[in-house]
Amino acid sequence: MKKIVEVILLFAIIITVGCAATLPDKGTIQNNYSIADVKTFSSTLNCENTKVTEARPNFAQDYCQVLDSNIKMALKRENPNIQLEENSPDLKIMTTLEQIHGGSAAARFWIGFGAGRSITTIYVSVEKNDKIIAERRFTETTTMPNIATGTYANEDAILQDAPLIARKIAEFIKDPVAYEKKQKKTDNQ
Repeated sequence: MKKIVEVILLFAIIITVGCAATLPDKGTIQNNYSIADVKTFSSTLNCENTKVTEARPNFAQDYCQVLDSNIKMALKRENPNIQLEENSPDLKIMTTLEQIHGGSAAARFWIGFGAGRSITTIYVSVEKNDKIIAERRFTETTTMPNIATGTYANEDAILQDAPLIARKIAEFIKDPVAYEKKQKKTDNQ
């Protein structure tokens, strides 16, 4: 009887902790993908239909500004010879912030290890000569609080992920095949 009570209690804790599903992986890369001849790029971020849960409703607007600047900085750092050009660029990078789930700050603090995790999901499409040459969905999660910086709140956890997801996007755009190999290697560890 004691084991049954323990199992039911564990199940109840998992349910109340706030487990959240992520959107499915999606991505394609054209066989002839190359940005070797690219000199200019544009980067747009669409946040109009972002699904926000467990964070303040207007948080997506603030996060979009932070994420947009992080993506542009990461792209410049990863590709220093490519210049930002909004009018007639060689490469168009279109990003959509799909979802923000704040998770549970209490669960991250007291339980950790994935409980109460925050989730940010972003979809990126890379276009060259008016054709999509690569696209991918990126998901970033925070599973543990950052005690050193005092990052406990849901919004703080999501904000600390902005540079991480921006770097992933920039690495993918520079060389999507190498990025995918690196991801598979990381996933298998």
